[in-house]
Order: sequence, then structure tokens, then C-alpha cells
Amino acid sequence: MNHKLIHMLGEAGFEFTPDVMHKLPEFEKLIRLEREACAKVCDDIDEEFAERGRATWCAAAIRARGQHGD
Repeated sequence: MNHKLIHMLGEAGFEFTPDVMHKLPEFEKLIRLEREACAKVCDDIDEEFAERGRATWCAAAIRARGQHGD
């Protein structure tokens, strides 16, 4: 379980009932999908403007956040 996610939800005022805890894996999945969609926007910028590499570092940084539990 992603401890940073739990911390953020606590800061947002969520109460950790059994129902909420049960749904956290699905919520994490949605976060991963949204993160990849954001990285894809960066990939598309490079392709659209034929400036390969300028936004690639941004896409890589977004994807790396998911690798480190951020």
C-alpha cells in the first residue's frame, strides 16, 4: 500500500473505514492511469512539434514518480 497516498488522504480529511481501505487499490490504479495520461501529453508535444526530446524529460519524470511510490 502506498503510504504517501494514505498520508495525503488523511490530510484531505478522509476517515479510514474498512470500506475506504478496501477501495484504495482501485484508487491507486486510477492515479497510475492519470499519471500515464499526463506523461503521454508530454510525449505528444514532442511528436506534434517535431522537437524530439524537449518534453521527453518531463514525461520520464512523471513516469518515475510512479516508480518510487510518489
